Amino acid sequence: MDVAKNSRSRKERECVKRLCKVLQRHPQIKKVSSDIRPSNSSILRKEWNALTGGASLKLQPQIDILIEATQPKGIEKLICGIEVKYFEKTKNRFNWSFYAGLDEAIATLNYGLHHAALWHVFFPTITKKELRMYGLPFWGHIIKLNLPIEFTMLVDRESDFDVYNPVLINGQREPEYLCKLSELDITFKRPNPIFNEPLQIKLREILYAWWKKRDRFG
Repeated sequence: MDVAKNSRSRKERECVKRLCKVLQRHPQIKKVSSDIRPSNSSILRKEWNALTGGASLKLQPQIDILIEATQPKGIEKLICGIEVKYFEKTKNRFNWSFYAGLDEAIATLNYGLHHAALWHVFFPTITKKELRMYGLPFWGHIIKLNLPIEFTMLVDRESDFDVYNPVLINGQREPEYLCKLSELDITFKRPNPIFNEPLQIKLREILYAWWKKRDRFG
């Protein structure tokens, strides 16, 4: 791995940890963990293989952030996997393509989670013009293609994160500040289309049980 990739990975890991700290204090979040790697568990691999007829758990993605949350009214408990990509600019170029993380977010749905999300986190000095160029095109793809993932644009503020939403201004969509992540009403509008498949129900159950036990015993 070269120096640039090392730096990118390190900054992304640091960002994930800070996101988790904010989420841990959020009233809707019941449980949050980072860097979930189901394929590292021999017990989980054995159960997975039995359910899938031998399909390797190693083919499944790690989950940057896994949360157990309630809707704003506190009625339903939901499990969501979040893929995080940290965007920064060096020598007038971004370190990721605007569609970065899409494949991992979609693959996460195979675990049977209620929802999968992709969070693009941008460096602190990003301009609205740059958010328009990199954030809005991806949001447009999700809407037009009806992709089953939640997408959020955030700007890194160290101890918290600014959330931006696309809004219609003079017939054009513009990125507008919504609120801090710590103040956000976390809603889930794009459910996993295979959530109720018999296999995904079982996979979700064993993943959730493993996750609870993993955090309890470290």
